[in-house]
Amino acid sequence: MLLNIVPNIVRLAPSPSAAFFYPSGTTHEGDVNFFSLCNTIKRFMKAIYAATSRIVVLILDDLQWADSVSLGLVHTVLSGVKGTSCILFVGSYRDNEVSDDHILQGFFGWLDHFNISVNSIRLDGMTEEQSLSVTVYGKTKGNPFFAQTFLRSLFDQGLLAYSPQERSWVWDTDTIRDEAVTQNVIDLLSAKMSHLSQNGQTALKLASCFGLKVDASIVHELSRIDNYSTLLEDLNNLVQDGLIDADTSSFRFVHDKVREAAYEMIDNRKQMHFEVGMALLSSFETGQGKKDGTLFVILDQINHGVPSLLH
Repeated sequence: MLLNIVPNIVRLAPSPSAAFFYPSGTTHEGDVNFFSLCNTIKRFMKAIYAATSRIVVLILDDLQWADSVSLGLVHTVLSGVKGTSCILFVGSYRDNEVSDDHILQGFFGWLDHFNISVNSIRLDGMTEEQSLSVTVYGKTKGNPFFAQTFLRSLFDQGLLAYSPQERSWVWDTDTIRDEAVTQNVIDLLSAKMSHLSQNGQTALKLASCFGLKVDASIVHELSRIDNYSTLLEDLNNLVQDGLIDADTSSFRFVHDKVREAAYEMIDNRKQMHFEVGMALLSSFETGQGKKDGTLFVILDQINHGVPSLLH
């Protein structure tokens, strides 16, 4: 069951046998229902702890977007392993997007009801007492991601630099104070992206068509096509630029705002979706791109672009 959902999880398993991953009475092809999935995860966490004495750290970001089923799964697993010290769950969310009637409030209530220990850490914006923050705070109002983006732009422009002689960071406060900065992080990121090469900008636009991340298999398929032959190389360059993260299975935007800024750069989004979908379809029909899930990606891209054919 877990192998079907997260194939690489076998690397963590104390036992690679199929019996470990599939509860008794189920088959490899059986339906994955909520309760069997919860039980399997709980067994897995306890087995790892029993075999290695190491806890499993589960980190979920952007919980403000989670649905009730996902939160229910987390709650059921945490309540099922309560007191065993086999798992540490770390969840993050934007409190300014969580109202009193948000689903997360109910989730917190259930954790308290079942006496599940919770430590809350609030990450506030920068304060004016921190290093260089008087100027940065005035430009970004303390938003962490906005501040990081602004500081990176200062570094790229040479306004913030590390001095080997002084063994410290140096800057010209007056010049930085005069630096124009928008109140919109999307505009700031767009300005940064506008200084990228044409290939780099195109790669960002293409990746943004797939959402926050694009599977490496899709990137490889597109790279086989003449119009997108440099895509893989361009995305790897964007990793060096700090705009994209990459692993063996996918390329992911470092932040949803980066993806949003890249998507905003596309002049005709429907047309780009359609062209990418048709290019992948051509590869699929020749047999080169026939991999699990590829057809759904193709259809999603074409469906986004179909309205452009009606004009």
